[in-house]
Amino acid sequence: MNQDNMNQNNMYQNNMNPSTQGVPQGYQYQNNDAQGNMNGSGNSGMYQQGTYVVSERKEFINDNELLKAYIGKNYDKITRRPFNFAASFLGMLYLLYRKKILWAILIWAINGMIGSFFKTPVFGLIAVIVLSLLTGACFNHFYVRECIQEIEKIKYRYPGRSMGELKLLCAQNGGTSLLYPVLCILIPFVALILFFALSVIGLFQLIS
Repeated sequence: MNQDNMNQNNMYQNNMNPSTQGVPQGYQYQNNDAQGNMNGSGNSGMYQQGTYVVSERKEFINDNELLKAYIGKNYDKITRRPFNFAASFLGMLYLLYRKKILWAILIWAINGMIGSFFKTPVFGLIAVIVLSLLTGACFNHFYVRECIQEIEKIKYRYPGRSMGELKLLCAQNGGTSLLYPVLCILIPFVALILFFALSVIGLFQLIS
């Protein structure tokens, strides 16, 4: 008899409180109206179970804004122009500037194969020019497509994040960096200096 009375009381309380309708089983409904609503809305509620909170209110996610944050500098040029002159003339350095390390390694390897395959300097120069033009013509298309794929991964990896948080994550993962091209220039230069210094030391040892 006591158990039946308790069940009837619970059913009566749920019917009297319309906000509990449709609450998933095992979740507790919280209404934030009396607390001024953390999100600034007058009718927001949350389902809570333990430390996990799922908000009823979903913010509109603007994918174009996320793409703009991910690309960063020269967003308009990259998304609207079919040819990228910086990628064409700077080649591997520009790819590193855009944090495309694997692409830069691929271009470096192709240039190396061109140098070893074409023994005639004229044919080698023509092949390098063709590769440069192809890089400039294809970069924007493939770069934007990869940026969109990375943005989808970020949205999947961080569900429930606000638009501002997603933009920050996109800017951190994308954008540009001078570190990689600077290292690409400095490392061979430092290696050359070390090789020259070791050669001089070895020469002095032979003389002495």
